[in-house]
Amino acid sequence: MNWQHFQTYNEAATRAFEAMCNQLFELWIDREYKDTKKSFVVVNGAGGDGGVESYATLVTGEEIGVQAKWFPDSITTSQFNQIKSSILTALEVHPKLIKYIVCVPRDLSNLKKGKDGKIVRETEYLKWDKIVTDIKSIYPNSNIIFWGDHILETQLQYAEAAGVRRYWFEKEELTIENLQYSFDKQKNGWLDQRYIPILHNQGKIHKEINNFLGAPEDSISLLGKLRLIETLLQKLADEIAVLCDFLKEKNLYPDKIEQLYELYKRVGDQLDELSELKNDFQCENKLALWSEYILTYDELGNLEEWMEECSHRYGFRHFWDVKKLIEKLHNVNMFRLVEGLKQRCNFDKLVIIGGQGTGKTHGVANLTEMQLEQKYHIPILIQAKSVSTQDEWKDMLIRVLGLSQEWSEEELWTALEALSYRNEINTSLLQNEIRIIPKVIIYIDGVDEIKPYTRWNDRISQVNVITSRHKRIRFCFTGRPYAFDNKRMLSEKSLKRVVLSDDGDVPVRTIYDKYIQYYNVDDEGAKWLRYSISTPYALKLVCELYAGKHIGRIEKSDITVSNLLRVKFDKLNEEFKTIAGFEESTKDQIVKVVLIKINDIFETQNEVTQAKIKSVLRELDVYRFLGELGLDKILDFLEKHSFLQSYQKCAKSFFEENEIIYFLGIQPVYDYLKALRLFERSQYTENLELDAQVLENTGALQMYSVMVLENYGKILWDNKFCQEHLYEEELFNVSAFALINVNKDISGKYTEWLKKLMRRNAYALSLTVNKIIFPLARDREHPLGTMILNQCLSMFDKSADRDVIWSIPSNLKVDGDYPWIRFEDLEYRNESYKLEKTDCFDGMPLVWAWGLTSVDNEQRALIRKEITKWGIEQPEEFYKLFEYFVGVNDIQAKTDIFAIAMSITYVCRNNHSYLKLISKWLRHNIFQYGKIKRMYNAAIRYYARAIMECAYSEGVINSTQICKCRPPYRIDSALLPFAPEATVGTRMSGYKTMDYDLARYVLCDPISRMFFSNRNYKREVDKIIEMYSEKYQLQNLTSEKWILGSAFGQIKKAGWCEEVFYGKPNGGKSGEILGLDIAISRTYGSATHGSMSQIMTIAEKYTWCAKMELLGYLADRIHYCGYEFSNEYIDDYGRLEDYVNPCQEMCQIDVEKVMEETDWILPEELAPSIIGCGYSKEGIRKWLTESSIPNLKKWIKIQEGKVTLFGVHYVSNELQGVTTMMWISSGLIHKGTIPSLVKSLKNRDFAVELVNAADFLAYPASDCYVSPLEVCWFDWKDERESNILYGKNELYKNVAKCTCDIQGKGETEYKIPSKAVRKMMGIVSGDGYHYYNDEGIEIASYIDAGEHYGDSQHMLLVDEDIFISKSSELELQPIWIVRVLKEISNKARERFDTYMDRDETYLVWKNSKCWQKRRIEWED
Repeated sequence: MNWQHFQTYNEAATRAFEAMCNQLFELWIDREYKDTKKSFVVVNGAGGDGGVESYATLVTGEEIGVQAKWFPDSITTSQFNQIKSSILTALEVHPKLIKYIVCVPRDLSNLKKGKDGKIVRETEYLKWDKIVTDIKSIYPNSNIIFWGDHILETQLQYAEAAGVRRYWFEKEELTIENLQYSFDKQKNGWLDQRYIPILHNQGKIHKEINNFLGAPEDSISLLGKLRLIETLLQKLADEIAVLCDFLKEKNLYPDKIEQLYELYKRVGDQLDELSELKNDFQCENKLALWSEYILTYDELGNLEEWMEECSHRYGFRHFWDVKKLIEKLHNVNMFRLVEGLKQRCNFDKLVIIGGQGTGKTHGVANLTEMQLEQKYHIPILIQAKSVSTQDEWKDMLIRVLGLSQEWSEEELWTALEALSYRNEINTSLLQNEIRIIPKVIIYIDGVDEIKPYTRWNDRISQVNVITSRHKRIRFCFTGRPYAFDNKRMLSEKSLKRVVLSDDGDVPVRTIYDKYIQYYNVDDEGAKWLRYSISTPYALKLVCELYAGKHIGRIEKSDITVSNLLRVKFDKLNEEFKTIAGFEESTKDQIVKVVLIKINDIFETQNEVTQAKIKSVLRELDVYRFLGELGLDKILDFLEKHSFLQSYQKCAKSFFEENEIIYFLGIQPVYDYLKALRLFERSQYTENLELDAQVLENTGALQMYSVMVLENYGKILWDNKFCQEHLYEEELFNVSAFALINVNKDISGKYTEWLKKLMRRNAYALSLTVNKIIFPLARDREHPLGTMILNQCLSMFDKSADRDVIWSIPSNLKVDGDYPWIRFEDLEYRNESYKLEKTDCFDGMPLVWAWGLTSVDNEQRALIRKEITKWGIEQPEEFYKLFEYFVGVNDIQAKTDIFAIAMSITYVCRNNHSYLKLISKWLRHNIFQYGKIKRMYNAAIRYYARAIMECAYSEGVINSTQICKCRPPYRIDSALLPFAPEATVGTRMSGYKTMDYDLARYVLCDPISRMFFSNRNYKREVDKIIEMYSEKYQLQNLTSEKWILGSAFGQIKKAGWCEEVFYGKPNGGKSGEILGLDIAISRTYGSATHGSMSQIMTIAEKYTWCAKMELLGYLADRIHYCGYEFSNEYIDDYGRLEDYVNPCQEMCQIDVEKVMEETDWILPEELAPSIIGCGYSKEGIRKWLTESSIPNLKKWIKIQEGKVTLFGVHYVSNELQGVTTMMWISSGLIHKGTIPSLVKSLKNRDFAVELVNAADFLAYPASDCYVSPLEVCWFDWKDERESNILYGKNELYKNVAKCTCDIQGKGETEYKIPSKAVRKMMGIVSGDGYHYYNDEGIEIASYIDAGEHYGDSQHMLLVDEDIFISKSSELELQPIWIVRVLKEISNKARERFDTYMDRDETYLVWKNSKCWQKRRIEWED
């Protein structure tokens, strides 16, 4: 070969040669090992090639490598040494290497005569042969092959290498610079009006395509997850082996050992499967289907039950460790993880689907530009509209890249891959063992803009052939939904669909400011535009029309695409008339008329010659103004504004002229023109048949629907042709689009129609809310906005009647036509509808408030958190919402709005204007004498009292006023609603859908314990029972039956009825009539043992509400009987029940995840290995004796600037069979009383109080769950066991313990600063992890690290300077109690049937000079 023609593309020849050899080597591997090749890796770009440029791995695990050496002239001895060194390095680094190929751009010289005529025997060939011989003496199985000039030329002769040869040896046509030039032309051509780089925001398209091509950050994250699972499986295998050894040694459960061995084998198989998956992912190989070996084991469930029993009943740690790891395995969502892995390995084409103007073109244009700048992936952008029906991929690429027709398609793909190899050599994205191969990504934008769509769907399927032969080629298609064959796409395993939301790739509200500033639009007085403009394209039109101007008074209808285009056409018409020199009196809409005609031309063809367009335009009336010169001007004008695009088609012969070929530009314009043409041609009637061009084009149909509504006052919902040809939901969506995009005076005429539709059923209501009310919610004056929802939902006299169509979950598993069936959720999770701080209460927040009636507790929690966040931003606006909504006839929603108000009050306690408003309302509407007697709901009383206590602490109300807000409250003789029929139920049977769990655990057991268990108050109980017995003529009414009857009375009061909610269930047999509650419980199940279900039945919803009513009612009438409080009326409703705290919900974290991710702080080893202490009874006993007590000062001052108030450290060393546990707690004593404290340690009773540091804690005065925020906020709450006496002195505890239960998170314990410490340090708020003063400065923090129920670390740390200085100001001195327990580990204890420990507790303090400690000794 003539290496003088080798194209290096301005790079070092060595790098270019490496790239070419890598590509030829992979092609050779694909031919020679096509059935056994597993993976192929290029390693050189990562730095340090390990003796190979690239290598292939076979399914046997064997490897074949290649090394390229650019030695174009004679090979010197030094260069031969380089070759030998590379071979030896490769064989050392890759011990499974079976073949090693060395590529050099010349053949080896053989025997020849020297200058003096003598035979030269030290030839290149002999030197090579010696290298091979020497290496074989060390590695006898090595196979070293030389590829010189002749073999390289042979490799280039293969058909699949034609593009390689052409790229490197023939013409410098296909380069990165060439691709950049092509894109630059597009930016100045068809992208000119469609893509403005400075205005781009990265959104879903950017994320999805980056994942599709292989984003390093995401790939590393996925690999990390695989490694965590691998570690988990390895631990599980080890623990099963240890358990089996233990069982055999102890001769326990011989029948289970075989099953454990089978499980062990399956774990090994799973590890092999995972290793294969991990390796394939790292090398970007296609991933096989995941095979599950462990969780599909038939005996696994029985084994888990057995291990659960052994670990809990008998306390065996061996079983616990295996069971715990299996539980973790159950929590791994392997399906989702594998789907994430497949994103870059198994998909070779991506289809991005989005509606009109959603930013598809902007997204792929930006990615093309960005990837060209990064010079790694190789992007080519093709406008689908520029492709003719007969074009093949070769034609598209040649046209867009400006290449000669001489290229074959196979040459093009291979040459493009050559660019990929070149980039891979120069810039490797190999991080943390992740290989990101540079891809050639072909973007096809706008397949909906050119017909026939079937041709594009065929092309999408055809690329399978291309990508199967060319592994580095990827495709991305964009278009509107109607252009794609969904059924066909779903059958394609290598295709991924990405659907953009209606508000675009990037929501308008997030890019609004950038556009407004760029176009210098003054939107003062029209800020609502941010939330009303529906798509990025509409935003661009608005900004273009109002560039440099004040936007003034503008209606919602003015910002629809159709109206914006109408205004734009008017402006363009005036501009064109000026350019063309026409008189101002010319009234014809020349631009619009010409564009409509051009649109007609393109209905049947994708490309049209200039001559053809001119001939058609000459038929128009406006031609009398235009003339031939005007035709040229109008076509140039339309092309300048991107309504048309053109290219020049070269003549086929010398005697022919070149032709200008036109194709359509901006698609939304032509959607508008299609709609306009139909609108102007035919007067609308409800019998009008719509053109297929409009009916099949969602964008055009939407615009037409707007025109019809604006001009005829009609919606397409009533059009008979549409009713026959569109699904009901499609027709509703089109009608809804018109209603939200016309003047409110026009759409307002459909208010009654919409109200009637909303009341029809749950499905109609959800569609209306999602498609009309949510989009209009920020337009407070719109008749179809929030207020129509409020009116519709407020009209129900009974809240349960409203629940049937509003509060229920979607997708209930039922057959039949029930009014409560709906197929989509309300869009509270849509980012566009999240609350903004500028929202007014009667707009979007009111829609969210209505969501509080939901039976979906996860959704309720989301809504509470969202309203709370918004209310904290503007509390006075929240007060308006509270005042407006609090009268809702749904006690659950009412309770939640009080809970939100309480949270906002404490976060915004410094906002006294808000405090005055809400405290005044509460005084008049809750705590007024006659009203509190009838407001029984315990939760509302609790929240309302808490708000008033905050107002009191801030000086907003006085002591007289707060006293009226504190329980107990006065009573009257009123009776609760009562359902006598429910008294046939029992706490064990329940009644109807108020089932056993609700009857017993939610109602009877807790209420009886608190109010009916104390026989001292039997008279008061009997009095209540007698009143109800007498009124309802019931004999033998017991307190239990009273609870059931009263609770069910509340449920019935809410509107529950047997016909609707219970029905006539018969186990799913024919003829069954399902009630809503039965449908919910069958679909979602229910919680047990007094927990609240994630999805509640309607009966459960009102059972919880009824409980609150009963608690408040009884608290006024009977003395409370708590665990530690009795003989008094309740003075803190926090003792009665657990209450939701939205702020705590906002702060809640995944504790286990945080523990796994948090680094330990270990000043020293707690369980160090000691030489001479083996794994035996004697060795462990020796370790316990010889191991030292930790340096306690280091653990108290564990972090710079912080001091420990509480700490727990568990560290095990299973190699030595030992565990060290250290507990640290702390307290405050009066200065100068240390001697008295030390002396008191001799008192056994006093020493016992201190010896267990873990229990040296105070407790909030509550029998129920209470959150850290409540404890910190409610300084009026008492604290128990907060101090102990020694002599005449007090030892104050620094730490308290509280427990709270968060829906979906479970029960969580918190160690928090005690009430005394909070007061001393000015802590006013704390969520269990971070504690702040009233200036928002963090004063204390809690750290969790390690593993639940395993080695772990938990610490409550406070600011040392503040703690010490504040203590000193109060003449207090800190002391610490530290218990160090060193013991035989659980497994060693089980193994050796013995227990040994060393347990020591110390009192630690610091005097003026040094730290001191005194051991606390006591005898049990």
